[in-house]
Amino acid sequence: MASLLFALYTILNGAQQGIITWLFREYVPEKRKDWVHAALHYGGVLIYLLIVGYLVYLTPNPSPLGVGVLLAEATAARMLLFDPCLSLSQSWFNYREGRLAEPLFKVGTIALLDRALRWLAGELGMKPEHLRLVVWVVSLVGAILLAILISR
Repeated sequence: MASLLFALYTILNGAQQGIITWLFREYVPEKRKDWVHAALHYGGVLIYLLIVGYLVYLTPNPSPLGVGVLLAEATAARMLLFDPCLSLSQSWFNYREGRLAEPLFKVGTIALLDRALRWLAGELGMKPEHLRLVVWVVSLVGAILLAILISR
């Protein structure tokens, strides 16, 4: 049940942040963009951590393994669903405006994870979007292995 909650929240949150990001790039003055970045990147992460923490709190006598599985499910949902949902929602707005779609595995420039991916891609001589795809595939394999492990 927690996996479903993480997946649904991540899909909705990714789409919401994609819309907000698209709108603020169009309409927010440059001097106010730091506030929007802080709300999206720090506020969004804090809300997600609050949900994860609350689920741990609701678990009667949580074992370290149970908490680890919960954290793995939360991480897998975020790694698999957030960026594609964000890119798809931005692409929908681009479509409405007659612009090209966003790459599905687009790597931003502001978020800490995006900057880390850009740096690592540069060190590896890869395009950031290709490295993001590799991370997505590894996350998918990890999620499948986790689901197999949990079902036993």
